[in-house]
Amino acid sequence: MKNARHVLILLTLIYLAISCMPPEELPVSFEQYDLGVDGEVRSMLVVNDSFYFCGGSGWESGWVLLGTAGLQETKILLEADNLLFDLCLFDQDIYASSLGNSIYGLSSSGDNFLHIFIDDFQSIYALEANETDMYAVSGENARTGGKIWQYNENEKALKLRESFSNSLQDLQLIKSRLIACGFGMTAYCEMDHAECAANYRLSESFKAVDCLNDSICYAVAQSGGIAKTLDSGTSWFSIRPADRVLVANVPFQDIEMVSDSVGYICAREGHLWKTTNAGKSWVRLTGLPELDYFDLLFEAPFLYVACSGGQILRIVE
Repeated sequence: MKNARHVLILLTLIYLAISCMPPEELPVSFEQYDLGVDGEVRSMLVVNDSFYFCGGSGWESGWVLLGTAGLQETKILLEADNLLFDLCLFDQDIYASSLGNSIYGLSSSGDNFLHIFIDDFQSIYALEANETDMYAVSGENARTGGKIWQYNENEKALKLRESFSNSLQDLQLIKSRLIACGFGMTAYCEMDHAECAANYRLSESFKAVDCLNDSICYAVAQSGGIAKTLDSGTSWFSIRPADRVLVANVPFQDIEMVSDSVGYICAREGHLWKTTNAGKSWVRLTGLPELDYFDLLFEAPFLYVACSGGQILRIVE
């Protein structure tokens, strides 16, 4: 028993020593595009080879842009009174979520045909849709009052699906479930059941979730933690405990998994990492502008990064 305890202590020390080593670095080539707007690009969407972007300057100004001709040309489709957080495609139309507890709908031609509000004054942080439904998650602030909403197209309104005490920041739809993450929690809803289940075991402020398939999903926390589920969000386990020292003291913003081995995480102040072993270790991609990075989109063979200053990076490894 004593020898086993000594071995465990030794392995723990080795792990801690490796964890505290500076991360490896990998220089990359990139192209930088100026969208011609002020503020932060918060979300990106590709539809039929056209790019859509949303974001804003401060909290009281937002926009949706259409990018064409290889991102050399941009067109403003919508200007709003609040920062816009997320975009999704539903029934061939583009929808954008807002800091100001509302959702905008845009036709493929750019016509604004919808502006709806939820009953509570909450920021709608993320949208996601499948072939039949659109869902949204919200929070009163960065920590409290999380809710899941379902869009009723006949009534042109968002209907409350579930409420939580903690804010929700992101969601993903898989075959039979909605999976959400937020401040100190994850949650899932069965599509054919009314109730949702919450998991508060991992007490980190999860910022983004990305699902590879109907079983495997990854979630990143602003504090630097990474969690993974193998059972469609029923249970989660940490594959990287939160440690702000190891991530250069900048909060994670988004994760994009290309496969169960290869993925990327972006953060503020020009930080971008890549894993090739399912998150066991990460290499920092270097030579990039020191902008804040908010969203990732992989469209083979490029990785697109949404940045502050109205900038987009297209990375070629």
